[in-house]
Amino acid sequence: YMAELVNQYNLGRVVPCQNYEKVAETIVELLDYQDKYLECRKNISFIRPLFYWEKAMKPLLQYCRNPRKTFQSCS
Repeated sequence: YMAELVNQYNLGRVVPCQNYEKVAETIVELLDYQDKYLECRKNISFIRPLFYWEKAMKPLLQYCRNPRKTFQSCS
C-alpha cells in the first residue's frame, strides 16, 4: 500500500527490499537534486491529512462498533 502511495503521489522513491545499494543511491539522488526533494516534500503535505488520527482510525472504529466475520477457517 505505502509503495503504491509513494509512486502515485510522487512522495519519494521506492526501492527494492533489502537493496542497500539502491537505498544509498536514492538518498544521494534526492540530496543531489534538491528540486526533486522539494517536490516530494510538497506532495507529502497534500496527503498528510489522510493520516491524521481522526481519519486513519475511522475504519477501525467503524469495524469495532459493528464487527463482522470476514474470514472462514478451513477446519
